[in-house]
Amino acid sequence: KSLDKIDYFNNVKMYAGNGGNNLKNIVKYIKCNPDIQNKLKEYKINEKYIGVHFRNTDRFNDIHLFLGSLKLYKDYKIYIATDNISSLEIFKKELKGYNLFYYFEPFDAKGWNIHFNDPDKDRVIMSVLVDMYMLYHSEIFLDSRNSLVSKLVNYMRSSKESIFE
Repeated sequence: KSLDKIDYFNNVKMYAGNGGNNLKNIVKYIKCNPDIQNKLKEYKINEKYIGVHFRNTDRFNDIHLFLGSLKLYKDYKIYIATDNISSLEIFKKELKGYNLFYYFEPFDAKGWNIHFNDPDKDRVIMSVLVDMYMLYHSEIFLDSRNSLVSKLVNYMRSSKESIFE
């Protein structure tokens, strides 16, 4: 619909597409509306934490590399953002005694991309926005380098521009 004249601010819930990895334009032209911004602020915590984005459905990553890195941070609170329910269970099992937290348990898409397979699209949108918001505000960010969500979060953190303002 990008060629049609519509009120994007009120009609577009979330940009869905990679934009050709043109992160500058995503941050420039796509913003969360004030209602979503206010909802996201309800999730923010006022303490330091590590943000982990572990993509592992249609884009694969080695969970052992993430676990090895996280074992260095026993005293930190750790936010887990993942699209893979079994990976979440591995994090919880392997990091017992660590202060792990997350807001949305991923939909079990049996290894397929949750964004296309979870029937609750409003939940899909809100969960990815909350995850991105939490990762953006984390003190330390462990990314999945093959994920556009991680790339966007890294860009926002380095440029100090975000879709949340």
